[in-house]
Amino acid sequence: MYYPFEQPEPFEKQSGEAQSSAELASSDFDEQQRVVVFEKLVDWLIETDPWKVRRYVQSLRERYPDAADDELVEKVVSVKSVKNGLIGAATAVPGFLALPIVVPADLIASWQIQINLALCIAHIYGHEIDGHNVAKIKTDLFMILAGEEARESFEVMGIEVDQVTQETVRRYVTREIAIELWKHLGLRIMRMTGVRSFARLSKAVPLVGAPIGFVFDYSATRSVGEAAREYYSPQQSAA
Repeated sequence: MYYPFEQPEPFEKQSGEAQSSAELASSDFDEQQRVVVFEKLVDWLIETDPWKVRRYVQSLRERYPDAADDELVEKVVSVKSVKNGLIGAATAVPGFLALPIVVPADLIASWQIQINLALCIAHIYGHEIDGHNVAKIKTDLFMILAGEEARESFEVMGIEVDQVTQETVRRYVTREIAIELWKHLGLRIMRMTGVRSFARLSKAVPLVGAPIGFVFDYSATRSVGEAAREYYSPQQSAA
């Protein structure tokens, strides 16, 4: 197993977000380097988000004391999807002159909300999200954000699986394989972002891009939420 990984270097919020946005926007920044930036962002969020997640989930349980875990998950998915959609719509409004700055900032914000969403779902279903479990959480997040691409990454590494579940990870992912998976999945996530970039580029048209930005970011976040729900649900954990 890969639990005893070393802790990642801290990813400072202010300088880290600014650095990542600038690097993701740079035309000279190649795909491999963008993966490194993305991985640093994931490491930083794993380190800084758990206390926010616990506080948020606790507030939901207090507000909806009779809600089952599945109901709470649906509430979180809905709220986070709308929040991300509104960010996409808001950053679409400035128009073409703001495009070089807005696109990477939106992307960073979108990833942050999606990762926070996945952590919330993990916590609701009783999974550990503490710092001593960083390597497992990191692998989980890469799997969830990559979606169907995760299974293909296993196949590239010579591991045939019908579906990527936590049991798949427990059975096949050693320390060495986890590191390789982060590279493969990071590249696939970057390419998925590139394929969908036309929706973000539409923000160059003032106001017209706003509804497109909302739909794109809302849908992307719901997809992440559904993937996290399936990945962390007790039914999958017991499988």
